[in-house]
Parts: sequence; structure tokens; C-alpha cells
Amino acid sequence: EITGNISVSGDWENGGTFTSGSNSVTFNGSNAASIVTGGVTDSQDFHNVIINKDASGTTLTINTNPIQVDETTTVTRGTFIPITASDFKEVAIGANGLFTAPAVITVSGNWSNAGTFTSGTNLVTFDGTADQQITSGGSEFFNLTVSSDARDVFLADAFVFNAGGTLTIGTDGIFSLRGLSFTHNGATITNNGTFEMNADNT
Repeated sequence: EITGNISVSGDWENGGTFTSGSNSVTFNGSNAASIVTGGVTDSQDFHNVIINKDASGTTLTINTNPIQVDETTTVTRGTFIPITASDFKEVAIGANGLFTAPAVITVSGNWSNAGTFTSGTNLVTFDGTADQQITSGGSEFFNLTVSSDARDVFLADAFVFNAGGTLTIGTDGIFSLRGLSFTHNGATITNNGTFEMNADNT
């Protein structure tokens, strides 16, 4: 159990119990590093994660098990490469940060990108129970799903789909453009909920 914020400049491997409390773990340093979480239970998850490596190209890779971050994941500087099935709440990518998507991730809070998000041909599912804001920062998404449990997932800036991708809106889910530019590039849109094009939500 940690009782304050800590910094880690090397690898992280949890084969036992880690209790994060309400604290932050910052991954810094000049060398590439990896995280083995051991799983996504309460004895393995993180509260806040900050990636602040010495260079944008220095990687932090999640290996073996997904990572679960209960509050905020901040990529200030460096390249963050999570493993598939990783679960996040708030995601904030800084100007010197890079986030490389695995096959599938889930996000239950806001998405804010001022750096680079590399979607590949992968899926981001927004599954929060409160409204969620997407600031894409000009980075394209490939596959995006608004889950059936989601409230209003709405844009804060222009949004672009990678050609060949999909937008899937689940039953009772809402995807709102808020009057902002939406370029689908031939993406497939499957709407089982509500797709709002105007700025109001009435």
C-alpha cells in the first residue's frame, strides 16, 4: 500500500498486492519500461497514472495483463502502449505524448488529446454512466463504440474517422456532434441509439 505519490523510472511487475489508494504513480526516466499489473482487481489496479518520460519516443508498454486506471491516465511525454482489454476512466494526452491503441480499450470518462493518438485498426469503447467528452486533437479513430449503458458521448472539436472504420451506437447510447465537423471517410455507422448532429440535446 502506498500512502503518497511515487515515481518509477524502471519496470513495474506486480505478483502480489498493490493498493494505490487515491495516489498517483508517475513513470519517468530515459529508458523504455514495461508494466506487468498482475490483473485488474482492487489489489492490482491504479488510481492515477502519469507517463512523463524524458523523450516523446521513449515507450511505456503494458505486458501480459491489462491495466485498469480508476481515475486519470495522463501521457505528458513518452509513448504509452497498453495491452488489449485495458480499462481507463479519464485519458489526457499532452502535446509531447503518444498513445498507441491495442485491439480493444474501454474509457468511462473524458478523452482529451493534445498530442498523438494512433488508433491503428482498433476499437475504443466509451462506456461511462455519465456524459463523456471527446477532444480528438485531430487524431483519427478507427472503430468507436458508444455502449448501451453510456449517457451522452459528445464532441469538443472536429472529429475524423479513419477510412474503413466503424461507429457503433448501442441501445440507449447517445453520440452527439454538438454541431462540430464530423468526417466519416466512408466509415460504417450502426445506430441503435441516438445520433445527434445539432448543438442542442433536445
